[in-house]
Amino acid sequence: MQKQRYIASKMKKTKPLVLDPILSKYLPETTWFSPSNLETMLEKYSTIYIKPDRGNKGRGITRLKVLNDWEYEVSYRKIVKNLRPSEAIQEVLSNMNPSKKYIIQQGIDVATYQGRPFDLRVIMQRPANQWQLTFMYARVANNINAHVTNVARGSTRVTIQDLFSNIDCTLVNVRTIQEIVDISHRIVNILSNRYALWIVGLDIAIDKNGEIWLIEPNFDPLCGGLKALKDEVSYQKYQEAKRMLSESGKKC
Repeated sequence: MQKQRYIASKMKKTKPLVLDPILSKYLPETTWFSPSNLETMLEKYSTIYIKPDRGNKGRGITRLKVLNDWEYEVSYRKIVKNLRPSEAIQEVLSNMNPSKKYIIQQGIDVATYQGRPFDLRVIMQRPANQWQLTFMYARVANNINAHVTNVARGSTRVTIQDLFSNIDCTLVNVRTIQEIVDISHRIVNILSNRYALWIVGLDIAIDKNGEIWLIEPNFDPLCGGLKALKDEVSYQKYQEAKRMLSESGKKC
C-alpha cells in the first residue's frame, strides 16, 4: 500500500512553487511571523493575514486591515474590532498560540459572489501517471466581511456554473478558469516531483482585477460534500479517479 505524503507546514508545501519562474507570480508574498516582518508587511499591503504555519479549516487565522493612519481592523473567529494601530498589534499577539509558528501573508482583495467573498477549491487526482482536474467549485463566505472562506467556518459550496451566474466581477470569465486549469496542473506536477501525492486540493483566489492567486495546496483535502453540489459529471469523474487509486493500492 503506497501512502500519500502528508505535510502540514504551509511554508514547506509552497517552497518548491516559489522557485518556479511561472508559478511564483501567482503566489501572495508570504514570510515568517516576527514583529519586524509584521511592520514591513503592513507598510507594503493594506491587508495581511496571520496564519498558523500548521493549521487547517481556517482555525487560528487573523486578518489585519489598515483602514487609515490611526485605525486598523482586526478580524478573527467571529470577532471584528476597529482599534488604534498599537492596540490592533497587541490584539493580534494575544490571539496567537505561543507554542506555534506563524506566517504572514499578503491579503488579496478577492472577487465576490452576490456581495460575499469567495475562493475556489480545485481537486486534482492522479489515478495513473497523469494528473486530472476532477472537481472545481467555489466556497462562498457566509457574510460580506468574512475573513476566511473555509466550509468548516460556515461558507457555502457553489458550482462553477452558479458562480458565473452571480459573480460580481466581469473580469472573471472562461479564460480565467482555463488559466486556473493550466496552473493547477503545473502546481501538482511540481509538488509530486518532490512528494508522493495522489490527490491535492488547491485553494485558489481571484481578485477584483481578475488576477489569480494560489493561497495554499492541501495534501489532505476534505471531499465529503461534493455529491451535494449536484455536479454529476464532475462527481463521477472524481469517484472514478478515487476508485482507480484504491484499486492500485494508493492510499490517500
